[in-house]
Amino acid sequence: MGGKEMSDSNEWFDTPAASAYLGGRPRPRTLEKLRVNGGGPVYHKHLSCVVYRREDLDAWAAARRRTSTSDPGPEPTCSGGCRRGGEHA
Repeated sequence: MGGKEMSDSNEWFDTPAASAYLGGRPRPRTLEKLRVNGGGPVYHKHLSCVVYRREDLDAWAAARRRTSTSDPGPEPTCSGGCRRGGEHA
């Protein structure tokens, strides 16, 4: 890691490296689609260069942890107060 500690949250990844860091899933093209459609990890855009911070990739991956295939995960919300199924509160 070039002398950096593994926990260095200031480490930056381009899209292919972010995909590799996440274990190859999602693939780089999927990360690109998630940037357009939403739902992907937080990213930074510097001119035409898109980069991800290690801590943002870790947070995004942790939010997708499940204990079983039937575990729905945390209740999603949108800025309009949507609940699962698109109903608004």
